[in-house]
Amino acid sequence: MRTLLNAIEFLIILADGGAALRILYCLLRLMGSPDEKESYVKKILHVLIYAAFANSSLALMILTESYFL
Repeated sequence: MRTLLNAIEFLIILADGGAALRILYCLLRLMGSPDEKESYVKKILHVLIYAAFANSSLALMILTESYFL
């Protein structure tokens, strides 16, 4: 069980890193072409929602595990 939890934590770290890189990429593209501001702001918002869901799912799993053990 501990190995599975470590693997999930590693995947969450990768997801957070990927989200941060995607936000950075969108910000750089936004600086390059301010005409497409609405599109990049929408993409950044979607990445933030994705990161929130990924982190909350891990927290929910840990909470459930600690309740039943």
